[in-house]
Amino acid sequence: AEAEFRWSLGHSPKLHFILNSQQALDPIGAIGLRFLPMGQQSVAIFVNNHLMIEEAYDGSVAVEITLAMPPALLRVGNNTVSFELPDARMPGNADARVLGVALFEVSFKPH
Repeated sequence: AEAEFRWSLGHSPKLHFILNSQQALDPIGAIGLRFLPMGQQSVAIFVNNHLMIEEAYDGSVAVEITLAMPPALLRVGNNTVSFELPDARMPGNADARVLGVALFEVSFKPH
């Protein structure tokens, strides 16, 4: 496994997180993501099934995005950040995994 990042696996990877209370939920104004697409990638990112961004990247540089969270989007309990990566593929070496983006960082940002 890579030490500095994690590869997304498949075409529809998901990150799950739990907010235990309203107090944990209230300060979150945005979710930050830093990732490097594996070559040309169409990337759609959803939070709790709500489309936040859809963009094509060429994979030449890392992408840093901040997804502003509408007040009602996050909830106490289970939450999901999901990706749709239709261009995910095997890297072409002996690695049989279907990879889309190398995820370096996920952060929760205050209002």
